[in-house]
Amino acid sequence: MARAFLRQTMIALRARRQAYRIATDFLYDQPIDVQTIACRACGKRLKKRRMSAKGWIRCRRCGVFTKAPPHLRTPRVGPYGRPAFALDYGSPPEQPGRYFEIPSDFAILMVTSAIMLLGALIVLLITWPQ
Repeated sequence: MARAFLRQTMIALRARRQAYRIATDFLYDQPIDVQTIACRACGKRLKKRRMSAKGWIRCRRCGVFTKAPPHLRTPRVGPYGRPAFALDYGSPPEQPGRYFEIPSDFAILMVTSAIMLLGALIVLLITWPQ
């Protein structure tokens, strides 16, 4: 009896193949630079530090204003003149004082097992024939 391939199966296989191709492109190609802004008229790279408070950057070569992408247009100053948020990606995360902590149940189990093993060895030595 011949097996019939459903339309949904072929659609799912095609989508899986496309997703796999996209994932491998991300893994093995050059990383995407999300911090670079290009002028919409001449294509020159624009500097993010020259951005206005509303997110516009003026090109020094052609004078055209380009709107920065939303992820770069963050509010610079929040209420009371303080920064809206401060993300410090340069500092390492908080490190705990102890890197490996043994759970108390496991420690009690290990101590009990050691005492039982020691007791069994003592009984074995006492009853060993001479």
